[in-house]
Amino acid sequence: MPTSSLLWSVGSLALSSMILPAAASGYQLVETWKGEDFLTAFDFYTGADPTNGFVTYANQSYAESKGLVKVNSNGTFYMGVDHTTKLSTNGPGRESVRIGSNKYYDEGLFIIDLEHMPGSVCGTWPAFWSTGKDWPTDGEIDIIEGVNKNEANEIVLHTSGTCQVSSQKMTGTLSSTECGEDSGTTGCVVEGTQGSSGTPFNENGGGVYAMQWTDEFLKFWFFPRGSIPTSITKGDPDVAAFGTPMAHMQGSCSIAEHFKAQQFIFDTTFCGDWAGGVYSTSGCPVSDSSSSFKSCVAYVAENPAAFAESYWEINYIKIY
Repeated sequence: MPTSSLLWSVGSLALSSMILPAAASGYQLVETWKGEDFLTAFDFYTGADPTNGFVTYANQSYAESKGLVKVNSNGTFYMGVDHTTKLSTNGPGRESVRIGSNKYYDEGLFIIDLEHMPGSVCGTWPAFWSTGKDWPTDGEIDIIEGVNKNEANEIVLHTSGTCQVSSQKMTGTLSSTECGEDSGTTGCVVEGTQGSSGTPFNENGGGVYAMQWTDEFLKFWFFPRGSIPTSITKGDPDVAAFGTPMAHMQGSCSIAEHFKAQQFIFDTTFCGDWAGGVYSTSGCPVSDSSSSFKSCVAYVAENPAAFAESYWEINYIKIY
C-alpha cells in the first residue's frame, strides 16, 4: 500500500496527518492548487535563464499587468508569453513567466489537470518539472517537456553520479537508461505516446498527468480528456486501476538516495540549449544555415503571433 505524501516546507516540517482522513486508496490529499492559488503558492523567478534561452522572465506584478498570468472566468489559471511584440535579436528575449512552488514535496501522488499546454511551435521549450534544492544531488524530474514541433511528451530524470533505470512495462519508449551525470545533459528518457503533448493534446481538450513517487520507483500516467479515471475526478485516486503507465522509472538506481524534496516549476523558454540546438533539424524555418541557435532566435524575435498558443491553462494540481 502506498504511503501518504509528505509535505515539506523550506524548514522540512512534515504536514500533520490530521488534516484529512486517509482515502480508500491509502493516499491522503494534502494540497490543492487552482486559480488564485498559483499566485500565492508559487514564487516568480526573474533571473537569467539557466538553459541559455532567448527569454526575459517577468515578475509577478508586471506579469499580471501585461496579462501574462491571470485567473480566467471559469477559474482556470492562465500563464502565457508575449505574443505581440517584435524584438531585436541582439536585445532582451521574449517575455515569459517561470514560477516555482514556495514549498518542497517528497514522496506521494501528484496529479495535474491541464486544459491547455503550450502548442507545438518552433522555438519554444515549455516544461512542468521539479528539482531539489541542491542540483543535481537532490534530483530533477521532468514531468512534461518538449521543444519546437514536438507532439509526444518526454519524461526525463536527472541525478548526480550514476543512476541506471531498466526497461519496465510502459506505453512509452525508454530511449536513455542513464539518469546520472554520465549521460551529460541527456538524463534517462522515456519518449511518450503521440498526442501526449503540444497541439494535439490541446485539440483533444487537454487531459491529466499523474506521477507516483515511492522510494523504489517513479511512475507517470497520461489520461486524455475523455479517458480520465473516475477515481481521479472523484478525488479518491486508485493507482491500482490506472493501468500501464506511460513511464516507469526503476532499476539499479536508488530512487530514495537520488531524489529528495522537490520544488515544482512551470516555465516556457525560447531556443536555449535544447530547442535552439535542434531547431534546424525540427522542420522549422532556417534563416542562418551556419547556426541553428541564431535561426531560432531570429524566428522567435520576428514572429510574435506564432506564440499566441504558447500558454498553460491549468484546472488544478492535487498532491496526495
